[in-house]
Amino acid sequence: MHQRKGWQATAPRPPRFDIRPSAGYDSAMNHLGDQRADLVMTLIEVGLRLEARLEEALAPLGLSLAKLNVLSHLIEAGEPLTLGEIAARLNCVRSNVTQLIDRLEADGLVRREADQADRRAIRAVVTERGRASQAHGAQVLERVKAQLATSIEGSDLPALRAVLARLG
Repeated sequence: MHQRKGWQATAPRPPRFDIRPSAGYDSAMNHLGDQRADLVMTLIEVGLRLEARLEEALAPLGLSLAKLNVLSHLIEAGEPLTLGEIAARLNCVRSNVTQLIDRLEADGLVRREADQADRRAIRAVVTERGRASQAHGAQVLERVKAQLATSIEGSDLPALRAVLARLG
């Protein structure tokens, strides 16, 4: 196998962290720790499946959760925002926002305009089509959230909220 200088073929990386308890605990503790670790992994998997269901519901509209989030922030702001301002509101890097705005602009949902106060800055402006898409996407999201919520028993809510609050 030809390798570039300074490059090595490596075995798959181990997980970044191991949530299993260390071997120093007694077997009862290990069992309880394994159950907790399994529950944490189940929560992560459920979160990913829920996200996939939301993405699937938005896809027919030509939206994703990320696109809907950007449109929602722009509408909430009530004025055009710079890409840096959007990145700060989304808590992500500007390059991600640039790519999202590229896609939203290609879809006719936003347009870029020069900042009148700073010629170096570009602001994102929601189009009427973008406003309509955001409103429709928000309705779809609420409908899916309501459907998902029916699977939670009312009596389970206090315990579920307490556990999730401790995790988050």
